Amino acid sequence: MFKKALLGGVALAAISTTSAFAGYDVNSRVDALENELRELKAQMQMRDQKMDELETATAGLADLPKFSGKKLQITSADGKYSIRFGGRIMIDASAGDEDLDMQHGLEFRRVRMFVSGKIAGDWKYKVQLDFDGDSAGSTDFKDIYIAYTGIKGVELKAGHFKAPQGLEELTSSKYITFMERTAMSGMLPSRNIGLQGKYDDKKNSFGVALGYFSADDLVEGNGGGSQSTEGFTGRAYWAPINEKGKVLHLGVGGSARHTQDNDIEVKWAALHNAGSLIDVTLDADDFEGFTSVTPEIGFVWGPFSAQAEYSVFNWEGESGIDDVDYSAGYVLASYFVTGESRPYSKGSFKRVKSKGAVELAARYEFADVSDDYFGNDGADMTAWTFGVNYYFNPAVRLMANVVLADVEYNDGTSTTDADGTAFGTRLQIDF
Repeated sequence: MFKKALLGGVALAAISTTSAFAGYDVNSRVDALENELRELKAQMQMRDQKMDELETATAGLADLPKFSGKKLQITSADGKYSIRFGGRIMIDASAGDEDLDMQHGLEFRRVRMFVSGKIAGDWKYKVQLDFDGDSAGSTDFKDIYIAYTGIKGVELKAGHFKAPQGLEELTSSKYITFMERTAMSGMLPSRNIGLQGKYDDKKNSFGVALGYFSADDLVEGNGGGSQSTEGFTGRAYWAPINEKGKVLHLGVGGSARHTQDNDIEVKWAALHNAGSLIDVTLDADDFEGFTSVTPEIGFVWGPFSAQAEYSVFNWEGESGIDDVDYSAGYVLASYFVTGESRPYSKGSFKRVKSKGAVELAARYEFADVSDDYFGNDGADMTAWTFGVNYYFNPAVRLMANVVLADVEYNDGTSTTDADGTAFGTRLQIDF
């Protein structure tokens, strides 16, 4: 009985299944699936063709130069070639006492443009011109050089650039604390044409530089002056503490040079467009050459920083002329009330990378250019400078300085003074 019932159920199920498939066209469904497969295959072929076309069209993009969004610089894809355009504009306003022979008003202190970059990875170049208008219609050479950097830590340079002497002198005018450098800096060789070898360790905490230079041009600095010498200038620095916000810098530089044909001038003014309160000349025929030594120290501890330098110059007389000695130096301190620290690298101070930073600063400087050789023009100078700097951003800065100067002249029988106060402001931008 059970078997008959089971067989009956199976038969019923078979009949039901047959009835269900009776209305379904298997061949049509297979044809539809084949059509869908052909369409999908065609789409895949079109996609592969477009991918090939896209790869062909973009094959050269990997070799296109790269443009920096933070500075005007174009660099090759392999990083071995580059060209950068930049410059700086500094607009000054000043006023002061008649004793300082101030020329009240506005002036362009510096207007510079440069092109720099790399060639074949190991070669660097720079061409920088100054259009500040110190002389009507003139254009001054600043940094113009070719350098080789293919040896790790070493730079070999030829051209017109700063001789390695003086912490303040080697810190860019974009980053110095005050509107003008000191009288000491104006006495140093500054930019000359020459050859130099320089080494900096990988931590940028130790370095040495030595070059042979020929100078017969204006010395950049407060009040100007001129050099007409040739010979060696070198410098060594060491920063036993060198980390963000904490720096101890020690250094020493020096020169040994012979005089050339033109006379040598030593000048100093309270501000750039003031009259020269120190203005003496050494006759080139009276001296064989000079030696100078400049020890230096710098210190950063959080928002506080300080630095000091002292230079001694000895000119060797000839044809019966006695040697001439003079000296100059300074001490300065600054404090960021907004908490920033003064950046340092490779033996000099760098850009303050901050928005809204406020810096207060004070400096005392002195110069003794009172040798008997200079007669009535010889002078002892002391000056205090107080400043406030406001950094709108890392590239734009507003400066305000007050200079209290006192210069004493002694003609051997009487003493005369020139003293007074000078005020200056500067708006600067670099790019």
